[in-house]
Parts: sequence; structure tokens; C-alpha cells
Amino acid sequence: MKSLRLVALAGLATTAPAEPLRPVLTTPEIYRRCQQAGVEVLVEGRQSGSGWFASSNGLLVTAAHLFRKPPALVEVISSAGGRWPVMVLAVDRGHDVAVLKAEPRAGGFAVLPLAAQAPEVGEELHQFGAPLFRAGVLQSGKVARADTVFEFYGDQGDYVEIVHVSGMMQGGTSGGPWLNQRGEVVGLQSGLMSLEGKPLGVAYLAPVPAIRALLENPRTAATPTLGLAVDHLWQSPVEFIKKLPPRTQGLVVSRLNSGGPAERAGVKKQDVLIAAEAKPLLRISDLLRLVRAKKSGETFALTVLHPENGQTNDCQVALGRLEEDWIKRQPRK
Repeated sequence: MKSLRLVALAGLATTAPAEPLRPVLTTPEIYRRCQQAGVEVLVEGRQSGSGWFASSNGLLVTAAHLFRKPPALVEVISSAGGRWPVMVLAVDRGHDVAVLKAEPRAGGFAVLPLAAQAPEVGEELHQFGAPLFRAGVLQSGKVARADTVFEFYGDQGDYVEIVHVSGMMQGGTSGGPWLNQRGEVVGLQSGLMSLEGKPLGVAYLAPVPAIRALLENPRTAATPTLGLAVDHLWQSPVEFIKKLPPRTQGLVVSRLNSGGPAERAGVKKQDVLIAAEAKPLLRISDLLRLVRAKKSGETFALTVLHPENGQTNDCQVALGRLEEDWIKRQPRK
């Protein structure tokens, strides 16, 4: 799936009229709707996160990182409907989104609608979830960045595309919805910024276009991956920077997935990636947007600077699939 940049596009004269905006709701109204449509997600009997119903016929959304492998048993608990089993239909690890399915029931399920537009910087949002096993908690935050960025998730060994939100989140809220003042879902709670295990007040929101795409086509994604992590060059110790040619720009390889695409292509830790697809690299997002514009299995060109001798070489990496391990572990139907 290509990068989901949050940009505003000017409408053309031939564009169909936009749907009228839903009315602004009071906070108690938003809370009541979340109570009806929100769920807690149980994996193998343990409460692992939050989620919500996105369709009246039983489609739910939560965070993909709740499922490190296809689980034998997934259930949801709803204050409005009790506890029942669900199945995982699809995951998108590049955006940390998973779609679940419950059996339809008479009268359908209460749902939370998806927003048609991305929220703006400074816009106040609400998050509904179950922090630390406390169900039905509504918290607030504000959009802190105008565009998506990529954060490295160590448990899956790759990057997730998210939006930064100023807000303090806790374990158990993962997968729960972030909503605007109209009660529309603008994303899901994915992760948080931390230092030495302590949260720093910045939450990671998985953007709504990725959620909509997986709901409309609930098939496990094929997110392209290099199988590495990088740091900005200016994060490196001064002694390391001095080893490089003057005014070097690039990204320092800080982690290589064993047997991953980059390692197989000869990339090593501490190598400096100075260009990708013939484009110079300065920030991590420069690299990841180029990767996500390709498809898994395609060839990706890197220009690599080796700090031990100052030499550069070009290499071709066959991009892997971030969901490959999930696909391999899925039981055959």
C-alpha cells in the first residue's frame, strides 16, 4: 500500500458534491456512542487491547500488533452486548490495522463512522479504550503533526506509518478509536513515544485511510520492507560522524533483521544509506516513503557508504513482505 500522506487536495468542478458534515456532538454524546460500539479485545482469553464496530453486519477494527501470530482464540467484550468469539480477517502491519469479523446478529451492531477528512494540527480528539484493564475510558489529545511519519516498532522489527498526537496513552488502549468532535473515527490508537519504558506524552495514531482501505478490501496486506532500522546521522556520536567524508548526509543502519532483504543484499550495521532509488536521503521518512511506493518482491536501489573505508557502492534489494510471517503461520482453510 502506498504511503498515506495527509494532504489537502483542491476539488475539481466535476467532483461530486461533498457529503454534508455531521453535527458537532457534546463529549457525553461521543462517550455514549463509544460505549455502544466500542469493545475490549481478548486474545487467548486475556484482555489485550481495544477496538470498535465499523459495520452493522459485524466488522470490527483493532490494532494488528495485538496478534504477533494468528491466534487460536479471539473474543470481544462489549458493554452493550456481552462476550463472543470473532475471527481475524486481515492485518496491515505497515499501518498497524486489523479487521475482525463477528457473526451477524438480529438488528445489527452499533457502529462508529469513519471521518472523510484527516484532522488538522491542533484539533482536539477523543480516544476510547480500556487502559490497564479499566474498560470504557474516554481520554483527550490534540493532533501534533500535519503529516504522517514512520515509527519503528521493535516487536515486529519494522516501521509503522502513524500520526503524532499529543496525549498520554496506556497499555490496553491499543486498537481503540480516536474520534473528532463529530464522533467520527480519524484513526486508531497504535503506540506511544517512550524513553526507557516511560511514556513521553506523544501517542501514535494509525490514519483513517489505511483503516478504510482494509475494511473495503479485508485481505492481509503486502507491505514492502527492507528489513532494517535506521537512525538519522545527526543522532550518531561525534566520533562516528568524523569518520565520514565532510558534509555526508544519510541514514545510519542501526538494526538488520536476520536473513532479511537488506542483509541478504550485503548491507551491514553502521553502513550509511546516502541515497535510495537515486534520491538523496536526509530523514527516515525520505527512505520509507520510497519503500512504500514500491511492491513487495520488487527491486529497490540503495547507495551505501561504508564508514570503515569511506567507499560507496550501489546495491539492489529485493523487497520483502512485512506480513510474510503472518501468512506462513495462518492455518490452511
